[in-house]
Amino acid sequence: SLARPGAGSEIVGHWARWLEDESMCKRGERLDCSDGGVDGWVWFLQGNNVPQQDGGVDCGVFMCAFAEALSRGEKEFIFSQNDVLRMRDRICWDLLA
Repeated sequence: SLARPGAGSEIVGHWARWLEDESMCKRGERLDCSDGGVDGWVWFLQGNNVPQQDGGVDCGVFMCAFAEALSRGEKEFIFSQNDVLRMRDRICWDLLA
C-alpha cells in the first residue's frame, strides 16, 4: 500500500518507468510529453487525504475511482470503502454503455 511510510516515491518511480517502457514497447516511441518523458513529470501523493481500501480485493475499484477523480480535475477524493458496491455498479454500467 502507498500508505506505508516511504513507499510512495519508490513505487511511483517504478510506475513511471513501466509507463515509459510500455510506450516504447507497444508504440515504439517515448511518451508524448512536452518534457520528453516521465522523468520530467511532477508526481504528487495526497498524504492523509487519500482513501484507503480495507480489503485486498478492491484495488481495481479504487484505482478507477482515483483515475476518474483526477481526470475531472478534482482536488479531493470523496469516496471510501463504504462506496465500493456503488462504484462497482457504476464501472459495470460505464463498460456496458
